[in-house]
Amino acid sequence: MGKSIKMVYYAIVIALIITYIVWITRDPNAASGMGLWISYILGGIAVIGTLVSSLLFIANHPKNAKKLLIAIGALALICIVAYTMSSGNVLDSYADYGVTTTSKSKLIDMGLYLSLFLGIGAAALAIVTEAVSLFKN
Repeated sequence: MGKSIKMVYYAIVIALIITYIVWITRDPNAASGMGLWISYILGGIAVIGTLVSSLLFIANHPKNAKKLLIAIGALALICIVAYTMSSGNVLDSYADYGVTTTSKSKLIDMGLYLSLFLGIGAAALAIVTEAVSLFKN
């Protein structure tokens, strides 16, 4: 990193720290909102960066892009299966959290099932990979 870029980076960091300190001294609960907004902005930047890098990869390596498209299709299939598995029950206690329709409840269930499937899949893949490398050597 160049010297001027480092100075701009540190200036931004110091400005954010000062803003945070001033904000938290006025209202202790408001600072959590600032943290959430920073998380939303950084998450958006990460999503945009991921999409751009994926599109560049597809453009530069069209033969290898087939694997990427298969992975996206598999993820979409898991989402569809998870959505169809979800019951869509709407209990009275859900209204406190803004869940008032069956479709919202099904989407929440889909997210939970998707996290469960992918978490179990990642754990199983890690165990299988380690077991294979253990027996290979």
